[in-house]
Amino acid sequence: MNVIQTGGNKTGVLNGYQQDFYGNDFAWFIAFVEEVYTAEKDYDKLNRVKIRIWGLHDNVAPISECPLAQVIMPGTVGGVHDISSIHGLEVGAQVVGFWLDRHNQHPVIIGSLPGISPPQVRIKDDISSVVTLPQGSADDGEEAQDTDVGIEDLFA
Repeated sequence: MNVIQTGGNKTGVLNGYQQDFYGNDFAWFIAFVEEVYTAEKDYDKLNRVKIRIWGLHDNVAPISECPLAQVIMPGTVGGVHDISSIHGLEVGAQVVGFWLDRHNQHPVIIGSLPGISPPQVRIKDDISSVVTLPQGSADDGEEAQDTDVGIEDLFA
């Protein structure tokens, strides 16, 4: 049997097997989690996340244009409606996934890639405790001396 080629896509039958099936053009992607849908937002409670896919969604595209992706869960999770577990993905997580369909409409996340987040830096609330005035002044005839304040003194 011959393979019918149309527009570069494999269609038809080859050696008795259908050529146009899911998986013949498997497409992976890497994305960032933009929004985690909680029970209040995700009306059907599927633990989905909004993702921004590298090369598909630029940084200026609004989150509303990013697709909702399902997250694959381990076999120890119920897998039926209302019996599930939370995936634990956070906003900013880098994830790997694939498309369930050849039209790239139904993304699925299979896992996350490790990432290093910068440590949170918080400035002390009362900065007056770390800033000191120069010792001496022009009025008392002594030369003013600068007091070194290290960067580690400014942050909690």
